[in-house]
Amino acid sequence: MLCPHNSHRANKHLSSNHRQDKLLVPSAGCLVQYDVSEPAAPKQTVLWQNEEHARLDCKLSPDGKLVAFVQDDDLWCAVVGSAQPAQRLTHHHEKSANKHAGAAGFNLEEEFDQYSGFWWSPVVGSAGDSSSSATYQILFTVEDDSAVETHSIPHDDGSGAEVYKYPRTGTANTTVETRLLHITLTTQPTEAAQVAVEESAALDQSFGGRFDDVEYIPRAGWMPD
Repeated sequence: MLCPHNSHRANKHLSSNHRQDKLLVPSAGCLVQYDVSEPAAPKQTVLWQNEEHARLDCKLSPDGKLVAFVQDDDLWCAVVGSAQPAQRLTHHHEKSANKHAGAAGFNLEEEFDQYSGFWWSPVVGSAGDSSSSATYQILFTVEDDSAVETHSIPHDDGSGAEVYKYPRTGTANTTVETRLLHITLTTQPTEAAQVAVEESAALDQSFGGRFDDVEYIPRAGWMPD
């Protein structure tokens, strides 16, 4: 089954797992996974369809068991192959409309061609001696645009206005911090998968605290090990 999609938009947001043997294609409210470990006969699986909420920047965990994404300006994840509802991993935007977790803001997209605000660690660990539990980490950014100017742009038809946060020259910019998510996935043959989440405090100190002239984090990621 292949969901109908706009090919230009879908191709812009393709992503793969760490081994690059699974490919995600988002399209028209659904997400399709292609297993290309055997290129001559790729397997296709629809992970979800007819989803009402916008799920952006979908990324598979290195082992392909979880898919993380941005929804409502917070990070969420879903267990691949499970009918369980997606689970909210962060609550920054839920608590403050001016905060955005895991999502690249306008300035990063416009100035640095950075369209993502979270990154899976390439290392998957195990929880103690349990072979049924796997541990993961996600590095992500939290942007706070509380101090950024708000602008209203009227609609052409006079029906209202669009409200935007935009830093004009000489005014306050968005502040950014980096955090870690620690995720444990436990799977049992006869039980629903369990996802436990722990979020770290902000890592060390902001880049602005270390370097006076640094306000943005244009790139981030993990070393191979």
